Amino acid sequence: MSRVLITGAAGFLGARLAHRLVRDGWEVQGLDIVAPIDAHRLDGLQIDYLWGSCHDIDRLKAPYVIHCA
Repeated sequence: MSRVLITGAAGFLGARLAHRLVRDGWEVQGLDIVAPIDAHRLDGLQIDYLWGSCHDIDRLKAPYVIHCA
């Protein structure tokens, strides 16, 4: 599979989507303004988690973006 970026990855919808995509073999990059220690919905999930804003476009490196923020 390919790489996908999920904005709002620590939220309910973003986290559910991240779990599903990882299970389906996608490489997931998650972006959220929630600190990693508080992103409990993503516990145990192997993703590249970025703590920041959508305005940090230089950090976003994925061909597909799903905006859940």
